[in-house]
Amino acid sequence: MPVRRYEIHTATPSYLHNLNGDFSLSLLQVSFFSTSPELSNKQRFEYFTRTIPSDHYQVKAMVDIVLTMGWSYVSIIYEESNYGIKVNA
Repeated sequence: MPVRRYEIHTATPSYLHNLNGDFSLSLLQVSFFSTSPELSNKQRFEYFTRTIPSDHYQVKAMVDIVLTMGWSYVSIIYEESNYGIKVNA
């Protein structure tokens, strides 16, 4: 199997998944940059893996900090993008 290395941004694997579906390719995708929790869905992204953890763990750590500090109020600032909306949900 030929190996090609590429990465543009976190949405790239999602885009490539669509190409895989359209052309019935079994293209293995290894990412060192994509952290979207959506990419952990193995039914949708069967050939995708990453070398860094999902943002799910970052959000979990943030919640743990809030609970440990005993804060009763937290403001969330996010961007209206796939990344910002998914993490905020």
